[in-house]
This record gives sequence, C-alpha cells and structure tokens, in this order.
Amino acid sequence: MIGFLLRDILFFQIWRDKYLYKTIISFNDYDLISNAFEKRHAEQRVDRYKEFNSAKIRFKLNQEGDENVKLDDIKIKNLVIEGDNDRYLKVDGKMVPESVRFLSILPFQDCSIEIKSLDTLVFVTHLTFGYFFNGVVSKSMLPPLLTHLSFGASFNQYIGEDILPKSLTHLSFGSAFDRFISPNTLPPHLRYLSFGSKFKQSLAHVPQSLTHLVVGLSFVWEKGFEFPQSLLYIEFGKGLNMEGSLSGFKLPPKLVSLSIGPWMNTSIPMGFIPSSLRFLKVGACATRFDLEKDSLPASLTSIEFAKDFKLHIDQDIIPPSVTNVKWGLKYSQPLTVGMFPLSLIKLSFGYDNVSLPIPKGFIPDSVTSLELHLNSTNQQHLGEIIPSGVTYLSLSTTYPIPVGTIPNSTKYLVLDNNHPLVPGLIPDSVTHLTLGPSYNQPIQANSLPSSLKSLSFGLFFNQELTNLPSSVVSLSFGESFNRSIDTLSTLTPNLKSLKMGLKFNQPINSLSPKLKQLRLNKTSFNSLISSFPSSLEHLSLPPLYSLNLPPYPSLTTLEYREYRMKNHPYPSTIERLKLI
Repeated sequence: MIGFLLRDILFFQIWRDKYLYKTIISFNDYDLISNAFEKRHAEQRVDRYKEFNSAKIRFKLNQEGDENVKLDDIKIKNLVIEGDNDRYLKVDGKMVPESVRFLSILPFQDCSIEIKSLDTLVFVTHLTFGYFFNGVVSKSMLPPLLTHLSFGASFNQYIGEDILPKSLTHLSFGSAFDRFISPNTLPPHLRYLSFGSKFKQSLAHVPQSLTHLVVGLSFVWEKGFEFPQSLLYIEFGKGLNMEGSLSGFKLPPKLVSLSIGPWMNTSIPMGFIPSSLRFLKVGACATRFDLEKDSLPASLTSIEFAKDFKLHIDQDIIPPSVTNVKWGLKYSQPLTVGMFPLSLIKLSFGYDNVSLPIPKGFIPDSVTSLELHLNSTNQQHLGEIIPSGVTYLSLSTTYPIPVGTIPNSTKYLVLDNNHPLVPGLIPDSVTHLTLGPSYNQPIQANSLPSSLKSLSFGLFFNQELTNLPSSVVSLSFGESFNRSIDTLSTLTPNLKSLKMGLKFNQPINSLSPKLKQLRLNKTSFNSLISSFPSSLEHLSLPPLYSLNLPPYPSLTTLEYREYRMKNHPYPSTIERLKLI
C-alpha cells in the first residue's frame, strides 16, 4: 500500500502541471478516484462521492476489468478517465453516469486504446481526447449530441466524411494535426474551428457557418481563397508574411476580431481591414507594418502590439474610437504627442529608449488605467506624464519612485521594483496593493496607508511581518516567504483571506480572529496548526500534509489529500469537498 501511495504522490508532483494542464485545461479543479489498489477499493471509493453532486472526478484505470466499475450513482458533470500505464486503456460508455456532460479520455504514451459505446451517451456534450491520443476516430467513439470536441497535441489522423456528429459546434485540433479536410468532414453547423502549429492544408471545405477560426504557424493564405463570410474572429498564427502586397486578399466583411501572429512583413492598404473590426492584435518580430491614415477603421476600440514590436507608428494612425491600447515592452522609436487618441481609457506601454524621455502630454488625460515599464532615463519626470485621474496604476521601474508621483485618484496599485516603500509614497486612496516579484524590503512604519484592504507580496519577498495596517482583509504571499505569521492576529485583526506561497512551512499558533479562507494547498507546509478561528469557512491543505488537525466546526469547503481523509472524517458542515 505504501508503494502505491508513493507512486500517487510522485505522479502529482511530476505530471500535475506539465501533463494535466495540456490535456484537460478546461477543468479548473477535479477530484481523484484512483483505483490504485484493487477494483473493490475503487468501488468503495465511488461510494464516498455519492453525496457530492457537484464533484468533478478523475478516474484512473490500471487493471483488466476496471472499465466495468459502476459510477451510475454518482451525480457528477465532469468525468476524466485516465490510463495508469503504457500498456492499454479500455473505456466503455456503460461506465459513464447519465449526469456527465464533460468527458475527458487521457491515455498514456504508446498505450493501446479501446474505446466503445460512446455513441450511446446522448447526455455528453463535451469530449476531450488527451495529449497522447492518436487513434483513428470512429462513430462509436463520439456521443451523438456532442457540441464540443478537442484533440490533444499528438493527434494526427484523417477523419472520414460523416464521422463527426452533426450537432458539433466547436472543434479544436492540437499541434501535430495536418490532414486533408474532405468536403463532408466538418459538420454543417460548426462555429468554432482551431488548428495547431503544423496545419498547412487547404481550408476550401470549411463550412460557411464558422464564426471563429484559428490557424497556426504553418498555414499559408493562398491568393484567391476567401474565408467564410460569417467569420467574426480570425487568428493567424504566422502573421501576414506575404511576398508583395495584400492586393487580392480579402477579409470577411463582418469581422470583429483579428489577430496577426509574428513575422508581420507587409503593408496594410486602406480598405483591407473591414469597417466592422473592433479588436486588432499584431504579433512580435514584425519587420514591416505600414499603415496609411484611415487604414484602421473607425469601429476599432482595442489594439495590441506584442512585446517585441518596435516599428514606428505615425501620429493620427490610431483612430479616435480606440479606448484600449497595449504596446510592447521594447518600443524604442521617438514618441510624439498625438500618437494616442484623446478617447483612450486603458494603456499598457513599455519604452526602451535610454536616450529619449517620454514627452509631457504623451499619455492622454482620459486614461484611467495605466501600466508603464520604464528605464532609468524616461523615469525622471514620471509624475508629469501620469494623468491625474488614473485609478489603476502599474509601474515597473529601475530607480526609486519619488514621493508625489502616484496620483491621489489611484485605488489599485502595482509596484515592480526592489526599493523601500517610504512614508507618503502611496496615497491614502489606494485600497489594493501588489508588490512585484523583485520586491524584498522590510515594511517601514507608516509606509502603507490605513485605507489598504488587499495586499499581495511577490516572488522574492521574505521579511518579518511588521507595520501592516489593521484595515487589511486579504493577504497573499509569493513562493519565497517562510516566516512566522503568528503576528497577523494582532497586526491584521480584520483579515478574512490568507494565501501562502510554495516555501511556507512555519508552525501556525495564532490566526486572525475573523479569518474565513486559509489557502495552504500550493505550499510545502507540514507543520503544526494549534487552532482554527471559529470564523474559518474555507481550508486548503497541501497534498503531503500529514499531521493531525485541530477541530474545524465552521468549515463549508475543504481541500485535502484523499488518503488522509480515511482516518480524518470530514465535518458535517462540509458542502464542498475537493480531494487533491
């Protein structure tokens, strides 16, 4: 038994982020039913979940006959069936409860796969085949009323005509897929279609019902090809790397969102971008992006340039309809007042020219949300370029920020540097403060305003906790923090939410009396907890936590390692149990 438990632990340590994230990214959380011992134990574990109607269960098959384990009585919506070895994976539709709507099948690499009777599952609407799946798809493997189908990164098999159910509206392929699309392969009502980086086949037979299309790095837009007129969203993975102009190429007339990938190398003629467009994204590594005046339509409200974008944009090119601009971090061209319209509300901007300052008035006074990444030179007159009405402000700087720089209108503040916070720097208007990954300074007296409600420390912070305002109700620490938190009960008596980082492993002798949420699940915590406040409602513990817990009579949500629950029954107040 110990060997199996250690294997489970190692599985989660090694594969949880790397593997599961890629294969079942749509599942935000999941429970584990692992028949790591014998089938009868798997059946016993099934019984443990019958009362949790909202559970998302991951079922691991590793023995002959496991596909016959009955899950009928479990009221779940999300079921993940996973192979536990590289030999075989058998999935029978008979084992899937009628309550399931989301089904994922995750084989191991190079294992043999047998999937049958899924065509009887009229209740399943979403099906995901995992990272290593690369089997031939037949009708018996697809629920008849399926609406969403996703293939993992390894899938590269031809799909025959009339195999996919007519009900399908969303179809996603992984990076390896590069097969011809026959005339009747794709269902007539398909709306969302996504291809990976290797796909370079013709799109001549995609249905005219499409509204969303994603194509990868290898796709080449052939001259004369017209996209479906119904398309609203297009994402080019490679960009528009044409030889010559875009003359003869047309975008759909109702297009709302256009994303142009890296290696942009062409001019954008007037009229190429339809007048319906609202969102435009231009990728990195662009070597040419010529825009004439009025090339961008008056309908445009949001434009984003990738972080490596360095090409010059003339004055009055961005139309006055734009309210949201996200610029790259390495822009180094000269800046002129008037580059941004007076309608601008949200701006994210990085400037990497060490010889030129940012001119006063460059950022319109209309901006209320501002993110700046600055070097030492253009930081000198920072207070003169930040609009006085900003409510959200994020500053990444190399030098200390002078007192008086941050406007009194600021409510949400992000500071990314490693300089001490001095009294008066942060105005009393700030209610939410995030200190970036490089910050690791002691908190000085009176440096944090009494108005502060939420405080988040970044990656490297690891200082003793002092001088925190009593107004703080939410507190979060980064990966490096590993200090005693016992002083929080007196420093922050109104604290309601506490989240600890990876390295935290200090005994907890005292917690804030009003604490409702304690999140330790992403830590290495395995120390004693003396007591919980009576207010605690949500507790998350790390997978390897092995010590006894004090009473927790008020809990309604518990996240805990499954094998620990065998000897520590959950309290009757629990409404949601997540086993990790």
